[in-house]
Amino acid sequence: MFCKFCGEKIEKDTIFCSKCGEKLTNNERTDVASTEITDEQLVGSNKNEESIKKSPNKTLGSEGKSTPSLALYSALNWLASSLRSSANIIQKIIFSCLIAGIVGFSLFIGIVLVGLIAYGRIYLFDGYEFTKVLSIISIVLMMIGLCSVIVKSALFFILKIGTFPTTIIKRILVIALAVACLGFSIWGFVDCSNNNYSGGGSSSYWSFYTVYNECSCSYPWAEVGTDYLSIDTNPYDYDSDSSSSTTYASKALSAIRSINRKLSLPSYLYNEMLETRALDGRQSYSGTKVNVSWRYHPDSGLEVRYTKK
Repeated sequence: MFCKFCGEKIEKDTIFCSKCGEKLTNNERTDVASTEITDEQLVGSNKNEESIKKSPNKTLGSEGKSTPSLALYSALNWLASSLRSSANIIQKIIFSCLIAGIVGFSLFIGIVLVGLIAYGRIYLFDGYEFTKVLSIISIVLMMIGLCSVIVKSALFFILKIGTFPTTIIKRILVIALAVACLGFSIWGFVDCSNNNYSGGGSSSYWSFYTVYNECSCSYPWAEVGTDYLSIDTNPYDYDSDSSSSTTYASKALSAIRSINRKLSLPSYLYNEMLETRALDGRQSYSGTKVNVSWRYHPDSGLEVRYTKK
């Protein structure tokens, strides 16, 4: 405490000032103490005002250093607000894309089942032209459905927009659909790359079924398997003098020429096949992707067999 008359520092319970000798009453001591507290409060408030005045400068400096981060943050906020304003439209679009994924998944499963039931194997891009078209459509639809699941998850878990299936069963179904669409799409892409060859097997894998279909082969004068393709110009071994022996000959010979061209076999090979005699026995040729063997007899016609290496 301080004496209010001379300003000398005194003890709290002092009655007379040790310097000026003035008597200090309780009220006067209280007033001095309150004055002291008021002065201290004023000093503290002045310091706070100075710190507040200085703080904007520091804040501006920090903002100047993180301008790119603030710009990115502002852009994300604007994007989030824009998405929230059109949440209903986005949810409808996502739902439509999810339905497209289900349709694509069902179409792909249908192609697989029809191939297994009707032909005993799966035809995607190594089958007929319409199976290729349907396979492409199914893959596109499944990719749309997969993207819808990814977008829906990102909007809900990151931006907190929209809803996600609340029940465990629905969540499992959505996740299973996304995994199935991804797996079947990869399967389709791999099958497409394996069977997309030009000029007869430029790819590391190709199918005799594709050659069979694209070269207009048909039963009974043509047979196909996983690793072979055979052509017989006289499948029923008609007598060479009979007119029936030419029933399939023209179609089979045309198919042999197309097959040789599709498999990038030399052009002279077809002529050698036509010039083969019964006494020559079985002839053969080894290509880069296939082995070819053939024989001719007047009663059984020309028989050509292509086998994969």
